[in-house]
Amino acid sequence: MARKRRSLDPVSLSFLDVMSCGFGAMILLFLILKHQGTDFQQEATPADSEVRLLEREVTEGRRNLAELRATAADLHEQNSASAALLQQLLQEMAAAAPATEDNRNSIEQMRRQLAELEQRKRQIQEEIRAKGANLRERSGTGRRAYLTGLRLDSKRTLILLDASSSMLAENLVNVIRFRNMDDAAKKLTPKWRQAVDTVAWLVARLTPEMHFQIYLFDTSLRAAVPGTEGTWLNTGATDAIDRAVEAVENTVPQGGTSLATAFSQITRLNPAPDNIILITDGLPTQGTGGGGGGTISGRERARLFADAIRTIPARIPVNTILLPMEGDPDAAGSFWLLAQRTTGSLLTPTRDWP
Repeated sequence: MARKRRSLDPVSLSFLDVMSCGFGAMILLFLILKHQGTDFQQEATPADSEVRLLEREVTEGRRNLAELRATAADLHEQNSASAALLQQLLQEMAAAAPATEDNRNSIEQMRRQLAELEQRKRQIQEEIRAKGANLRERSGTGRRAYLTGLRLDSKRTLILLDASSSMLAENLVNVIRFRNMDDAAKKLTPKWRQAVDTVAWLVARLTPEMHFQIYLFDTSLRAAVPGTEGTWLNTGATDAIDRAVEAVENTVPQGGTSLATAFSQITRLNPAPDNIILITDGLPTQGTGGGGGGTISGRERARLFADAIRTIPARIPVNTILLPMEGDPDAAGSFWLLAQRTTGSLLTPTRDWP
């Protein structure tokens, strides 16, 4: 009798499919996670290698340091032994020297040579002093060597020092503040002291055969030494130099700046100067007519500057030492053009000079 075939249950078959898919998904997920972990380990490998490399370098460095210390100790012992041997030799030579006539003669000869060298040194110093390398001692803390290009070898040097109120400080706020102080405080402001020290340094570098004059200008022009207008001071006379520098030190900055007034009086010196050194801080604020007051534009200051330089006699170099003023950006360029036009120079020293 034939067996009756068992029918398949569709529900059971679907369940097996679901289980198989789930098992496959778990395997796939396991493989993905394992692959990501492997990648992470591979990414971390270079860092580990770098750490090991650094550790090896540190170890080698420590070993080299130990070797250097050992070498330094050996050198120290050798130096100590050499020093002891040298000291022993010196003692033996000192003990034997008095007993040898040749040694005594050699010592006397060296003493005579030393005396001759000292005499020669004094002669050289006298020659330098006679040539006037420094007519006036002037010490300072600043670096001066960079002031090359400034002419100090002419026969007649005119120093024009800006003595206006802007020379009290580097910005307008401090100028107003210092302007309301007493005269003693004004003369001690850092910017004005630098200007005064600059004049003293320049005069100290003049030679005896030269002549000089110092003019102070604001809205007017006057000689630093009263009564010497239109004349030259002799550098060979020490009292003239001292009086000029002392007069500058006693000056109190005030008023506006008229560069045209300063330049217009150059021709009154007889004979005319062959070198001009201008110490100022920027473009002029007034013309020859005075007046003014209040604010002035940069364009107007440039126009006043152009009018002023037209009055400079031909073939006289103008060397400008510029102590910059904030808010006057055109000053450096204008004075550079003046230097080019007159074959002079433009210098802007640091605050610690001279």
